[in-house]
Amino acid sequence: MERHPAGTSAETASVRAWALVTGYVGVASALALVLFFGLSDPFGQNLRTWSWLGPANDVLLIVMVPAQAVAMVLVWRAIRPAPIVAGLTWLTIAALVAAATVTARMLAGAATLDTQFMFAVPQIVLMFWWLLAVGLRALRRRRDAAPDAARDAAPDALTRGLARWAVITGGAGLAALLLFALAYVFPAESAGRLAFFVIGGVPGAVAYLGFPVWWLMLGVRRS
Repeated sequence: MERHPAGTSAETASVRAWALVTGYVGVASALALVLFFGLSDPFGQNLRTWSWLGPANDVLLIVMVPAQAVAMVLVWRAIRPAPIVAGLTWLTIAALVAAATVTARMLAGAATLDTQFMFAVPQIVLMFWWLLAVGLRALRRRRDAAPDAARDAAPDALTRGLARWAVITGGAGLAALLLFALAYVFPAESAGRLAFFVIGGVPGAVAYLGFPVWWLMLGVRRS
């Protein structure tokens, strides 16, 4: 039986299909969270009509994990050899599964929001680190390839635009997380803590919205 090498049209179609599922569910999840904070009162008792959007976001994140795991493996395979991306892929998948399990337990009343937060933070760090590594690897691969080889490899690799998008989104996410962490150096309710939260919110918004849209664009791209 003939074996398809990495990057054949069949494998590219698989990447696109799983990326689309991840992107659509990710966008729906992000929209639910934005509406939750915009229409509900997450930390108070008002406007409880829209409080279901919070659990809806959690459910969508759980649903997205299998699709995202498959999509991540397929992306890694499309740009291999990439040992760093390989390691980050499996670490991120493990973190995704752990966070989804804790989130499901929280929805069932068996875990607290603080516990979920403890699992969500490393998952988010690894997720953006993975995306940054994918973008850098894809750009390096295109830069190092000869013109003819780069043309031949186009179907199995990220486009240059998507690779740059991955670098920007992944870098923005990591920068935001660093700024949020530095905010806790300052006393609670201090101007310094607020400033770091506000500054970190800019790259944070870029990363939070850019991540699911990146998957969508990967799914609809034409090599």
